[in-house]
Amino acid sequence: MRAGMTDADGRAVAQPRLDPEAAALAKRVAELIRSDVTAYASLPDGRLRRALDTAVVWAVALLLEPRPEPATGRHVDELFRRVGHLQAVHGHDLDSVQAAFRVGVHAVWQHVRDHGTQDDLVRFGAAVENHVERMLEQTANGYHGARRSFASDPARTRARLLEALLDGAPAEQLRRAGAAARWRVDEPLVLLAVAGADPLPDLGDDVLVRPRPEPAVVVCRAELVDDVLARLAGRRVAAGWAVPAEEVPDSLRFATRALTLVDAGVLPATDVVRCADHATQLWLHAEPRLRQRLSLALLRPLLAETPNSREILSETLLAWLESRDSAPAIAARLGVHPQTIRYRWKRINELFGEDLHDPEFVVQVTMLLKATVPLWKAGDQSDVDRFHAPVEGPR
Repeated sequence: MRAGMTDADGRAVAQPRLDPEAAALAKRVAELIRSDVTAYASLPDGRLRRALDTAVVWAVALLLEPRPEPATGRHVDELFRRVGHLQAVHGHDLDSVQAAFRVGVHAVWQHVRDHGTQDDLVRFGAAVENHVERMLEQTANGYHGARRSFASDPARTRARLLEALLDGAPAEQLRRAGAAARWRVDEPLVLLAVAGADPLPDLGDDVLVRPRPEPAVVVCRAELVDDVLARLAGRRVAAGWAVPAEEVPDSLRFATRALTLVDAGVLPATDVVRCADHATQLWLHAEPRLRQRLSLALLRPLLAETPNSREILSETLLAWLESRDSAPAIAARLGVHPQTIRYRWKRINELFGEDLHDPEFVVQVTMLLKATVPLWKAGDQSDVDRFHAPVEGPR
């Protein structure tokens, strides 16, 4: 045995020394479990997946060489109890664990049958009898222990449900987590992202709250939004759309982006920023790098202008693209003299020429300016800095 492996919480766990063939088998078993057991089909690289992968290595080792040292046996018992605990935390049931064991035992049995001797088959049968029941028992102990803990701590069950919602957990897992928390997930939900580091007030048991990391996250049923916003008065809050449970991760992304755009000066600095009121800007700023690349590609003539010229020309061009109005109408919209618009339009034609008659260019530059003009007016110079940055060639 040698040290080096840790469990899901970073604690040291002795690792069996596997030869290359057994190590390859353990990897194949882990892949089979994730492909054949629905609960693990798209498991992210989190604590449960790491615990399962570690457990697979140990299960393969015990089935191939079933002679653990006493101290190692205690490590393995704790490992499988931890797997059961995380099963409960992530809203899975014990059926998925039993299915995983069946897949693993079958894969190891096939390996022994194809590559071993009759004695190996006998030893494998004894290993199954000696160890699989114990591993299942320890997993069940961890699972039921976690369930008892959750039942005695409603706040933890609500926290588990919120993490499952934010992680985009499968519908069945959300249903189980919701049932454990006595919280319905089949109604429209609204996510609120709350800026600032101040502690949140008590929002009641009908609301799910994650105070850290920033921004704080609050999820509630749609009919409770106004009441929750009233309790959060004085704080900047980005409110997402009412969405089904499976779309909560998207709502978190939009609400967080809305707060970022307020900080950038793109969206107005109101206490409550409703994503539904700013859907176009949220869409246009969904990929900042792509916006910046398009800016360098399509707006180069404007980037070469002075700051004042760039701002007034881009604002005038956008007003024309959005309305196709006459010079007097655009002048009234921008609060300047019509002759000023005519001077600006002459310069715009000098910069862009025939591109202004290309429908594809017009569509792209309209959307690009809608995203970019607010940034420029707010003082963001990142596009200009990139435009003027020296380009280093290969050495």
